Amino acid sequence: ELDGVMARLTLADEVAYRQHASASAGAGAGTAAPQGEHVIDTLERGASGGDPWLDAQPMSVDGSNLVLRAAQAYRTAAAAAGVRVPALRWQLTKRVPIAAGLGGGSSDAATVLRMLAERYPAGCDLATLAAGLGSDVPFFVQAAVAARARGRGERLEPVDVPPQPVVLVNPGVAVSAAEAYGWWSPGRSPVGATAPWWRGPAIVNDLEAGVAEQVPLVGALLERMRLVHDGPVAMSGSGATCFALARDAPAASALADRLRSHLPEGTWIAATSLAQRS
Repeated sequence: ELDGVMARLTLADEVAYRQHASASAGAGAGTAAPQGEHVIDTLERGASGGDPWLDAQPMSVDGSNLVLRAAQAYRTAAAAAGVRVPALRWQLTKRVPIAAGLGGGSSDAATVLRMLAERYPAGCDLATLAAGLGSDVPFFVQAAVAARARGRGERLEPVDVPPQPVVLVNPGVAVSAAEAYGWWSPGRSPVGATAPWWRGPAIVNDLEAGVAEQVPLVGALLERMRLVHDGPVAMSGSGATCFALARDAPAASALADRLRSHLPEGTWIAATSLAQRS
């Protein structure tokens, strides 16, 4: 059972859509998917100082694509309420790495649900739809910037935490949540991450030890970050992204620059903030 704190990043993907002139329209709009959906992957420089996330692989348009799954889930629920949602063309600008333990896909799905609910109101229960899409989606569909999540992630309790500067680093390897949970075993939690200047509780990620052992790049990244930083360092979610908490925004920016000089060229690094309203 999940029991942890989730917080929003100022770093986020961008989701946009427009309606087709007809269900068969959209030539050159991207890759066609069932039910007339289309999706385009555009690559831009990341927000809040983040490096661009460049993925040479085309976006999937099968059942694994959370943008399309969320659109179809809302369309089905709206149809049951007598509201028609037409075929739409979606554009997704990725600034958050894929399968990185940052909830990027879950945030995208929640954004789709909220956008459709505003444009095609049907009285749908967005929390229920979100829970059917993934464990992290319920957090992103609600309004709190931070919350304690339990169960599968659907039991949320908003918590009041101050904005926290943070540096995110992804070593360029994808780790699925299923893999991370499969590598977990009782009694292998890492020592809580803390620092003399850190006034919050020690940060513990029970999945970190298993992922660091099975994915050497993650273990090496955590070791390198702890060598060059005097603050808390830990793995985010199911990995492979790792993070370092900084004293303030200038310290986060300086740490990001320092890490760029110590890590392989092309490593994704972003100085951003947790639990801050945009």
